Amino acid sequence: MVSGVSLNQVNPYQAVQPRKEDKNIGRKIGGVIAGGAIYQSVPLFQTPFAIKCINKMQKINGSLAAEESVKVSEALQKTLEMSGLKDRGVEIVKASSRNSAEVTELLTKEMGNGFIAKLTPNRVKQQIEGAREMVERGCNAAYLSKSNKILMPDGNKFALAGFHEAGHAMNANLNKATKILQKSRKATILALPIIAIGLLKKPKAEGEKPQGIWDKATTFIQKNAGVLTAATFLPTIAEEGLATLKGNQYAKKLLSPDLAKKVANSNRYGLATYVAMAGLFGLAAHLGVKVKNAIAHPELNKEKVQNC
Repeated sequence: MVSGVSLNQVNPYQAVQPRKEDKNIGRKIGGVIAGGAIYQSVPLFQTPFAIKCINKMQKINGSLAAEESVKVSEALQKTLEMSGLKDRGVEIVKASSRNSAEVTELLTKEMGNGFIAKLTPNRVKQQIEGAREMVERGCNAAYLSKSNKILMPDGNKFALAGFHEAGHAMNANLNKATKILQKSRKATILALPIIAIGLLKKPKAEGEKPQGIWDKATTFIQKNAGVLTAATFLPTIAEEGLATLKGNQYAKKLLSPDLAKKVANSNRYGLATYVAMAGLFGLAAHLGVKVKNAIAHPELNKEKVQNC
């Protein structure tokens, strides 16, 4: 045996006895900090990927000739009319330096009134300013559900993205089920308590059984923190996918095959950023909990070796 102990020397109940509490609080704190740092490192990988996708979308949009841009703009207006969005009050707002105050007000209404915004007002204010600048530069577009408006860059920059944003507007205005799906995007907030439980809960020893409903639930969350964290993004990915599908369908109806293909290609990169985000946060949660346990509770690894 690896442990140097024969099987007939082992108490069959010894493996499931509660282990002694680890007194090294510094090691536990260090483990939580290290695991949390891994989780917080997601932007180091997600941001470059998102920027690469945005650059690809800008390149596709930049390939449009002047007359093609006009056709895309006209087709987007027809999309609002044909889908019934115009009758529901959906409008397109073009963002530029000339109407920065209006755009900031719209973004503040969309992003600045929730619990997180009240908790971290300065951070949210910076996010609002960053979002406005990105749209003005032609790096992004958005459907603002609280204002029922599609925010687009001025001129024809990022014009192809308008069909995807119209898809979001369709989800919000034309179907109760997809409207519920759109609201369920807030499920991503559940990633915070998942990683908190994963980092703060003491893991079980080999053979140790959880006691009670709360212990069972938190043990399950800790063991599956990565998968559960990624799952919180599923409503977002599903709603983004539906918006892309609906936008692509109208582009196919109203544009030439070549332009419709460009719309679909542009939207594909946008969807990829959300899929990557889910995967990265899930992986980071999984690794964060693993590293925390390895640092804060090395005795568990010893128990596993001894039980081999």
